[in-house]
Amino acid sequence: MKNTYQKIIKEIIGPGAKEHGFTYSCSGAMNITKPLAMYTRNIEGVNQMIYIYQSLIDMDEIVFCYKGLNKGIKYNCSSENEFRQAVLNMEELLRNGGYAELDDFLKSPYRLKTKQYEYFRDNFELLWKRFEANHYMGNDNELFTSLELLDNYAKEASMLEGEALIDFLYEIAAEYGKIISELPDSYMEWSEQAEIFFAKRKDTSVIQRITSPLGYVFKKVEMNKPIIFSSNYKNLLTLQEKKRLLNN
Repeated sequence: MKNTYQKIIKEIIGPGAKEHGFTYSCSGAMNITKPLAMYTRNIEGVNQMIYIYQSLIDMDEIVFCYKGLNKGIKYNCSSENEFRQAVLNMEELLRNGGYAELDDFLKSPYRLKTKQYEYFRDNFELLWKRFEANHYMGNDNELFTSLELLDNYAKEASMLEGEALIDFLYEIAAEYGKIISELPDSYMEWSEQAEIFFAKRKDTSVIQRITSPLGYVFKKVEMNKPIIFSSNYKNLLTLQEKKRLLNN
């Protein structure tokens, strides 16, 4: 059945997906789902995916999504004919707005591309120095004090727009990267594979050893949510550092 379903998907969705730069792939079953098709594309460092999978709990349930795995459209298919009709509907949704929506997503000024990460990497020191020239960060502050200051400065984002906002996000992200890279065994590193400039800790006891300062601030603004550095960095801390934070 899976092979038949995959053949139907390739027949109906495949041509349009290829035309829009998507490449077909598929992986094995997961805990509660079975992938039927994945179409992926990478545009200047931005990954996008069209995903179709079958529920292993209810085998008649087919889920289609092209925005993200949490925003799927569900179909009930108890026969090959019903499945074909469902895939025809998926193709219609993509053709009548889905592909355009995916293209528009790439045009967002807050959707970071490779060249923006490269700019951040190449100008990292210049950017945090520019931020500190206009924002008092204290003298030899503790990590937690520095992040609290940065949280207050981050509120300025709501008063800016256009290029002024973009410039501010680069600068405050660089300052955040500078602060957390001063943690023991921490540093900023360029990933050739992901094409992202991120902060990393060598300590294997922390929950999250890698974070992207630039990705974090741009994502928050894109989602219209507040930038709170004092929350984002906590998974980068060791247990001892967290205890110290609670005692402050």
